[in-house]
Amino acid sequence: MKFIQRNISYDMVKNMFSKSEVYVYEEKNVIWGFIGVDNGYIVRLFVSNSQQSRGIGKKLIEKCKKLYTRRI
Repeated sequence: MKFIQRNISYDMVKNMFSKSEVYVYEEKNVIWGFIGVDNGYIVRLFVSNSQQSRGIGKKLIEKCKKLYTRRI
C-alpha cells in the first residue's frame, strides 16, 4: 500500500501542513518520518516504507503525547 504519490509537489505538502506543527524523526541527517499536529491533534504521520516496523511512528506519537498532554 502506498500512502504518498510519487509526483507529490512541494506546494501540496506545504498546504497539508500549513496550519500544523511538524516534528521530524531523523538519523544521520536522513529524515525517516514526520508527524503533523494541528491544535493538539495528529493530522499526518508518515514513515518511510524502508523504515517501517522500527518503532519510528511510535516514537513520534510518544513525543507528541508529551508535548500535547491535553489532546493526544
